Amino acid sequence: METKEMKLITSQHSSAALSVILSIVVFALTLGLAPSPTRAAPAAPEAMKMIDGIHVESWMVSPDKNIDLAQALKAASLAGKIFVVLYEQPGCPFCARLHKEDFRDPKIVDLMKRKFSVVQVDMRSDRTMRDFTGTTLSQHDFSARNRVNGTPTTIFYAPDASEIYRMPGFLPPLHYFAALQYVNKHGPQQGLGLRAWIQKNLDFLEKSYGS
Repeated sequence: METKEMKLITSQHSSAALSVILSIVVFALTLGLAPSPTRAAPAAPEAMKMIDGIHVESWMVSPDKNIDLAQALKAASLAGKIFVVLYEQPGCPFCARLHKEDFRDPKIVDLMKRKFSVVQVDMRSDRTMRDFTGTTLSQHDFSARNRVNGTPTTIFYAPDASEIYRMPGFLPPLHYFAALQYVNKHGPQQGLGLRAWIQKNLDFLEKSYGS
């Protein structure tokens, strides 16, 4: 599923400022700018694996594990990380693109490992899990209860288990990185939409992704 945010960001009607960040960052990458001297370049991502028809990453809790969201949320909070549930399903082409493109991007993987704690949920699975209240239910029922109708859907949660931001669909690496930084830098809590936050943080995004 291709997200509406991506269509808005890439449409010909996007703001001039938003077009600027795309051109700046792409130009910076084309030039092959050297890594920042104050921080080592992220290591290359590992090879992908699949479990029950879903791509999994070693730094995420995969759908085949004994998922306990309350415990996972608490652990993320203690580690100072933002908690994320990534909803996927077998055979989802945009889920595959998320793993093959976004999660092979060293900048994205580095940011997610440092700032986020991710649990994968299979929205079609009957495998049981525990939700934020400790209730046992299937991953399918949990997804339906959270109004997840398509995949991939990335939902970010606050330490009190309230939803911070929902990112339905696939975003290309540059856009996905910008959305991650939007959440990491508390854009939703500032009352800013993603596009408005990007316009306000062009320099930061150009430096954090393009260097």
